[in-house]
Amino acid sequence: MVKAHLTIGLLPLLSFALAQQSSTGYVDPRNGITFQGMVQNDYGITIGAVFPPLLSSGAQSTEFIGEIVAPISTGYIGIAIGGHMVGDLLIVAWPNGNSTVASTRYANGRAQPGMYSGPVLTNLPSTSVNATHWNWVFRCQNCTSWTGGSLNTTVGSQWGWAYSRNRVNKPSSPSSDFQRHDDSGHWIQDLPSAHASAADYASYLAGSSTGATTRKASSTTTNATTTSFTTPTGPTSTATATITSSTIPALPVGNVSATLTVNPQGMIMSTAEQAAAKLLALAGGP
Repeated sequence: MVKAHLTIGLLPLLSFALAQQSSTGYVDPRNGITFQGMVQNDYGITIGAVFPPLLSSGAQSTEFIGEIVAPISTGYIGIAIGGHMVGDLLIVAWPNGNSTVASTRYANGRAQPGMYSGPVLTNLPSTSVNATHWNWVFRCQNCTSWTGGSLNTTVGSQWGWAYSRNRVNKPSSPSSDFQRHDDSGHWIQDLPSAHASAADYASYLAGSSTGATTRKASSTTTNATTTSFTTPTGPTSTATATITSSTIPALPVGNVSATLTVNPQGMIMSTAEQAAAKLLALAGGP
């Protein structure tokens, strides 16, 4: 992959990469949420997102639920909604003791992105920190349009990631400055496959499905205008696995093999069942 570097701020997330990873659907066994996302194996980070259901007519929802899973040694992680540092909505997050801190950012040029008001970030109940990893699960409202750009949630979209091993200057402050990151890349986010049902999305917001008991992060939001999502009445989701270990591994998001697999009862397992079995095995389940 072709890369370029800046002396300050987040590296431009290049649109001319020779090859780009595509997102894959996965279920986070810690909270039962079905995300569409990717794993970056070099740094052990996972980024995923899920959107409310598509509407047959009228304006689509302007929010989504996202997550970042990263080693506790990570300085910060950045996400570029649209794939570019300049002119796209940026989300930057980092660990701070037993909590996570985050903010939305925007860059007009090739310099450190400044704070950007409009979106609202809210920590969801399964946000957690332990001795080895931090898992930030968040609601991002008013996050599908920004100055000079927007996100069409009916088609695939290029997204970008940025990784830094260096801590931010003031970890407790969402507006903290930070050094340029160490690496970055792109993937194609399959947005048409990233929509949940209204009932499932409402249960995700409520934190109805929870995984291992960990220390919950404090909520951090930006000063912004809020968009609303009406929580419908419906069944809650059930987590496919529960991690009993205190370690939070990065989630696999690679291609699932097409080879037929049978369960202990001799029944052919579906692709989703195979993927869930792999997640459970890697999570330390039975």
